[in-house]
Amino acid sequence: MDPTDLRDKQKLSDNLEKYLVEYEEITQEINPQALYQLCLSLNQMGLNYQVTKIIEPLLPQKPWASPIIDAYSEALLGSEQFEKLDSFLSNMDSEQDSYRIAAVRISRALLLFEL
Repeated sequence: MDPTDLRDKQKLSDNLEKYLVEYEEITQEINPQALYQLCLSLNQMGLNYQVTKIIEPLLPQKPWASPIIDAYSEALLGSEQFEKLDSFLSNMDSEQDSYRIAAVRISRALLLFEL
């Protein structure tokens, strides 16, 4: 698959949507490292919205810094889901941010500054 080919990206996006509808409960049983790697790849391809849909059912009430949370916050930023990102970040303890969460916070602040 060519990550720059829009048809390939659309086909992958459609397949992910079908998977999420049919196998939502199985997603919770996937190895967290494999899920993280999948989400990283999807984020790199620009399929940020799909990453949010994969991770959201797995989110804890009070999120903490972890690789999957990094990928989720980056996906929210990349898919321009700013209200959801702001709410999510406000739920997290900023003193325990990973470097990637801190980078998302800075990117979001810069976007607000540009407005």
